[in-house]
Amino acid sequence: MSNNHNITAEIKSIVLSSGFDLVGVSKAKRLDDDMYLRNWIDNNYQAEMTYMENISKRSDIREINASFKSIITCGINYNSIENKNTSEYANNQNKGWISRYATGDDYHKLLERKLKQISAQIKNLYNRDIATKYYVDTGPVLERAYARNAGVGWVGKNSCVINREVGSWIFLSEILIDQELDYDLETKDMCGSCTRCIDSCPTQAIISEKVISKINLPPFNNSAVDGYALHNNYSPYYKKLSIIDKITAGENKKKIIKKNEAVRIFTGAKMPSNSKTVVMQENTISNNKSLQILKKPDIGENCRFAGEDIEKGKIILNSGDKISSKNISLLAAIGKKEIKVKEKLRIGFFTSGNELNDPSEKLKESKINNSNKFALHSLLKQDFFDSKFLGILKDSRKHIIKSFMKNINKFSVIITTGGASVGDEDHLVKILHDYGSIFFWKTAIKPGRPLAIGKISKTIFICLPGNPVSVYLLFGMIVKPFLEFLCGSKLKTPDSYEAKVNFKMKKKTERLEWIRVNVIRDNKKDLWVEKYPKQGSGMISSIAYSDGIIEIPEDVKEIKIGDKFDFYSFDNLFK
Repeated sequence: MSNNHNITAEIKSIVLSSGFDLVGVSKAKRLDDDMYLRNWIDNNYQAEMTYMENISKRSDIREINASFKSIITCGINYNSIENKNTSEYANNQNKGWISRYATGDDYHKLLERKLKQISAQIKNLYNRDIATKYYVDTGPVLERAYARNAGVGWVGKNSCVINREVGSWIFLSEILIDQELDYDLETKDMCGSCTRCIDSCPTQAIISEKVISKINLPPFNNSAVDGYALHNNYSPYYKKLSIIDKITAGENKKKIIKKNEAVRIFTGAKMPSNSKTVVMQENTISNNKSLQILKKPDIGENCRFAGEDIEKGKIILNSGDKISSKNISLLAAIGKKEIKVKEKLRIGFFTSGNELNDPSEKLKESKINNSNKFALHSLLKQDFFDSKFLGILKDSRKHIIKSFMKNINKFSVIITTGGASVGDEDHLVKILHDYGSIFFWKTAIKPGRPLAIGKISKTIFICLPGNPVSVYLLFGMIVKPFLEFLCGSKLKTPDSYEAKVNFKMKKKTERLEWIRVNVIRDNKKDLWVEKYPKQGSGMISSIAYSDGIIEIPEDVKEIKIGDKFDFYSFDNLFK
């Protein structure tokens, strides 16, 4: 027996012949499910079970023993023949019943005996010494996650593993082995809109459903920069192209580009159907009729593709997740609304852009939901502040001036999102210059470069970028301390911790960078973080699904594994 496929088949046969109903194999690797465990711990649901707080071992089974390569998940149905009328017991204070899983002998001991015998038989399949270890609720194993990865079932709304044939009354146990096996495909969530478990629960303990995105985010392919959209098969270098049209954010033009043509396009604008590449305006020379490309872009460059951030059908929040400022923007972006605020410092805020849609309304083609409105509502929810949304600023200088003049001196501070960069439709900075004063404009920070602060009459203006990630990070790191200072608090920087990184990266000098990260190990000696895979300034999920940021100083050119940087927790930044 040298073939992994044959050995895996033999192992599964042994498990099933030992009395188990289900068996599957998954790779020993780090799990992403620790996010839900973290929320569970944050809510103190572990009570006196302090051992549950060791998240790192539960996130990666290899921390128990680095040699383990495969996990064999075994499942057995514990349903009994008895069919009690549960409503009779639930509605009668003088009666009660014992859960079916607790009837008979202790299942831990019964299954441990089975796993011990199975482990011995598995070792006999190999002509060499191998290591195994088994658990029945006796070790730091996220057994539901491994069961899902092994194809045993999916985690339903009742928080239990569900198998289409066996149901959800399943005892799970695991055998860890230091050998590579054939791995099963992950089981997809099959619950859909079904609520049978919620409706039938006699104690009404299941009270909420998963929040699922009904749209792609972004909802359509759009430009990430101000520039020119090119044909899918564009290849000539330094060739002059004809500029045939202009597309601004919020417009829905059915444009088809030829190979020798280009379309002027602005950040957030919907891409032509046969274009998936944008060249930045800084890398071109144009006279409004023809275009010369100075630096050839790669296919897909400077584009945000539909569903790149969040795919339609993706679970945004699970039942029991805590809703915080980190995911308020994400919920708004997919069409959810609203959040109450109660603050004292008079702050008015605008969002800007013709492409914005109210999440309470049906999302129109070429529009995006106004997530920044709800982001700032949540971020401004402090004892010091009394905030008010003043509306959406159109991409019109005349409209912006009118809106500003209507509200100055009514608020101590006015905050805006978008319209502070260098595009044709960015008017805010010029208006501040013409009608008041500018304290500064542009920062050597990524993300968040187009930040401006100025004043008109007695009102301070804070102009944030339009990208949601920039809004969040600039607010937590710069704007919030500044607003608290205006309230009378001491000016101070957010609290930080020293963290080691487990990734490599190169960066440009002369600018500071904020990298979204997740904590993978946190003990008394070391705090280790890993890079969140989606770092674009338009990726709202990088705020919702990461733990914080590390700050990379301006003079750093290269990051190596083990390097130490300041770590800023989102829990501290946005509390």
